[in-house]
Amino acid sequence: MEEFMRHRKISEDIITRMKEDGIDATVISMMDVEQLQKYLPRYGDCLATIAYAKQQRTLADTASSFTKGNIKEHFRRAALQAGNRNAKQILRKVEIGWLNTYGISGQKQVISTYGGRTRAVQVQIDATVSDILSTGKELLSQWNIKERKRW
Repeated sequence: MEEFMRHRKISEDIITRMKEDGIDATVISMMDVEQLQKYLPRYGDCLATIAYAKQQRTLADTASSFTKGNIKEHFRRAALQAGNRNAKQILRKVEIGWLNTYGISGQKQVISTYGGRTRAVQVQIDATVSDILSTGKELLSQWNIKERKRW
């Protein structure tokens, strides 16, 4: 507001007196021309200052309403997403594969992209590696895969 008044070439003592009396943009937007002429002697300065104050107040109100709307939207979304659904799951999917031994030093990993018989199984979230290994051995014994594999 002070910059606007300086741009309008209003003297510094008038600006200082208005600051001392607590006259700011909010107060000016509620004043009429006769009340403001006690501080600003020129009629054009009064009208321009009132218009500028109302414009600034409208911009501030619009910005705060957008901010309030964004906060409300954030809390509404947060309420919909309450809780971590992944943490509540009791099962997870694990893909089980192995290494086939060919000859003395030849080994090949059996993976599904090469047409291998790897399987995705569901195990408990707290299952250990030994639990998953025993599950894999059970599955492979069902498939009649011989002992040519390394775990």
